[in-house]
Amino acid sequence: MRARERRTDARERKGTSGIRFSQTYVAMWLRYSCVMKQGSSGYPDDGQNTSKSKRRGYGLREVTRETLADGVYAELRSAIIRGELRDGTEVKQAEVAEQLGVSRVPVREAMRRLQAEHLVQGNPFQRLVVTSLTADEVMELVDLREELEVFSLKRAINSDSLATRLRQARKAATAMRVDQDPEGWLEADREFHRLLNGNTTAVATVIEDVRERVHRYLHSAVASTERRDEILKEHDALVDCLEAGDEAALEEVIRRHVRGTRRVLEHSFVVAGPGEGDGPPSSARLDRGGSESTPERT
Repeated sequence: MRARERRTDARERKGTSGIRFSQTYVAMWLRYSCVMKQGSSGYPDDGQNTSKSKRRGYGLREVTRETLADGVYAELRSAIIRGELRDGTEVKQAEVAEQLGVSRVPVREAMRRLQAEHLVQGNPFQRLVVTSLTADEVMELVDLREELEVFSLKRAINSDSLATRLRQARKAATAMRVDQDPEGWLEADREFHRLLNGNTTAVATVIEDVRERVHRYLHSAVASTERRDEILKEHDALVDCLEAGDEAALEEVIRRHVRGTRRVLEHSFVVAGPGEGDGPPSSARLDRGGSESTPERT
């Protein structure tokens, strides 16, 4: 009798254990299904999953290597635009990493971005140097921008977003001042044209690429106060013509506007690029604090 009771108890315990195992298995399966639906991170994609705080399988956040690459990129780009790193200067990744106090990984990432923007280029000896443009090449890019601007603004007349573009462009034009520093003035001018052309249009992207390649030469060719006054008037005229839907007048104003920039470049262009001086091309030094310093020129 006791033996029979013991066998019955054993079967009941075994059955209970099997139920617990089945429940555990089902719970694991359900969690796995949820993970597969949500993605490899194991967390719901609620819109907060940015590149700087992306969760991995262990719930860890991504390290800030991308932020370092952004900082290195901004530092190098600023040095090139301002002429501290002149045309033809070799940019050695090891030296940049040492000066900025980072590893070579973010430097390599920054250099890839600069190559995509045509600010640096590789040569047959696997060196990276600051891209050089001749005077003819710069003028060719300015002429290309003129044709692209005409095409873009004519298309804008029938755009569904025209009212928004006009409102934003007027605001940007009003914010420009003739006494702005060269970099602030150039950036404000680019913002005006970006808004007028439409930030999301394909042609606006191409125009930005062209302007990016010419930007450092414009930085060294500072427009006079008289020319800046003309530019502000031309900006107002562009908005007025676009609002009126006058294609002929619009084309006349934008061509005059871009050709004025061309004349400034022709007057002050330096074939060797911005920042030409007596010192060697590699005299610029990048500081960890986010600024550039160069020896005084004699």
